[in-house]
Amino acid sequence: MSNDTSKGLERQRRVNAGKKKYQQNLPDTSQYRGVTRMTGRRKKPFKASIKHNGKKIHIGMFASEIDAAKAYDQMAIQLKGSSAITNF
Repeated sequence: MSNDTSKGLERQRRVNAGKKKYQQNLPDTSQYRGVTRMTGRRKKPFKASIKHNGKKIHIGMFASEIDAAKAYDQMAIQLKGSSAITNF
C-alpha cells in the first residue's frame, strides 16, 4: 500500500469517528411541545426550548420529559399570556 493510500484511509477513519460522535447527540422527538430528547446524554437528556419573536429561547435541560414539558408551559404562559398553547 502506498503512503498516499494509507493517509487517505486514516483521514477517512477520522471523518467517520467524527460523524459517529456527532450523531450521538442528535435530538429525538418528544410527545410534548417544546421538548426534545438529546440522545447520547445520560443525565438530564430532555431539553426544553421555546420560540418567541423569531428567536429560540433555551429553557433548560431536565431529567424527565414531564419536567421539561412543565418548564415549557411556565415559560409559554410568561411570554404569551393567556394565548399560550401549553402541554398540560
